[in-house]
Amino acid sequence: MLSYYVEREDGTRSADYLHGKMYVTDAQGQKLAEWPYRFYKGDEYGYYQFVLSKAAEQAIVHFEISAISSVNHPAKQGKWHVTVPVDMQKAMAATKQLPIGQQFTAEKGLSFDLVKISYSPSAIRLTIGTDWKKEAETRIQNLIRQMKGTNDDRKLLLGNYAFSYRILDQAGNVVVQKEGVDDWLNVISSYSTTDPVDGGRKEFQETFVPIHRENLRFVLDGLTIVEPADLQMSLSGLLKQGSVTQEYEGDTFTAAHLQMKQVGKDRMATLEITGKIKEPHVYQWRLVDSQGRVYESVIQHQEDEEISRLNDNKLWELRQTLSFPDLNNLSGTYTLQLKSIPRWYPTHWEVSLPKIP
Repeated sequence: MLSYYVEREDGTRSADYLHGKMYVTDAQGQKLAEWPYRFYKGDEYGYYQFVLSKAAEQAIVHFEISAISSVNHPAKQGKWHVTVPVDMQKAMAATKQLPIGQQFTAEKGLSFDLVKISYSPSAIRLTIGTDWKKEAETRIQNLIRQMKGTNDDRKLLLGNYAFSYRILDQAGNVVVQKEGVDDWLNVISSYSTTDPVDGGRKEFQETFVPIHRENLRFVLDGLTIVEPADLQMSLSGLLKQGSVTQEYEGDTFTAAHLQMKQVGKDRMATLEITGKIKEPHVYQWRLVDSQGRVYESVIQHQEDEEISRLNDNKLWELRQTLSFPDLNNLSGTYTLQLKSIPRWYPTHWEVSLPKIP
């Protein structure tokens, strides 16, 4: 993690945007990181997170900047080549790692383990382990079998969950917050270092800007779990023209233009989906005909799916073009089924975080 600021001619500091190439090498010039893994813009400092391919005694961060810009100032063109040597041994020595060892079981049987916290001059990192309790995992596996789920359904229901939390200071002020996809305060990055296919333990690395406050507390506010949906939309008469709209658990979906199309070398049924949704999710669908035959949908191309934030900043807009490779002739009636949906479960768990010794 590397923090920086840009000092202007009047002496003010700002976390301006740097345009160009940024990478890391060792002392011999071998690249350890081709580009930053993550960028976070604070009020005064910017933060670049690099993931190194291997350990090195010395790392050199290279900045090859062609422009500097900010929201309030026009872009300044130029040529700035800067190298920043980092003594990795000193950086590691300055990092203090403290165990926490607190566990909690939240809604639906998802367990949390606050493993450790690491304090460094440029960032704080909290390691959080998650896993399904045995009874919960068995229940989910049974649900997958009941819905005749695919491997993709198994990944979604067992592994595609998220959690929201805050970190409070001694006075109860929120100094760090992660809620939803992008409602973050002082969070630089959040990712899982393990991603088991069929459940199992995941370990999240939550990295935030240095917080110079006493008696910090971690508060788990809730979690979003993907569960089977019960939305069915009759597409009777929806051939080429017309549409059908249905609301489900606060989301609104519209299906339109069920038709046969040439997709690459194959001819198959396609369907357009639009929606206003509470939060992004991997929305997967299937068609069921009057004989009970099931046709799974696929997204053929990246441009066939788009999820974007609406202007009101409360809802997201979903656009999908679904293809059904196994359905090569439209006859009879069809029902569209949504396979799964994210659901929010509030909870409360509070843990005092260890202080820097």
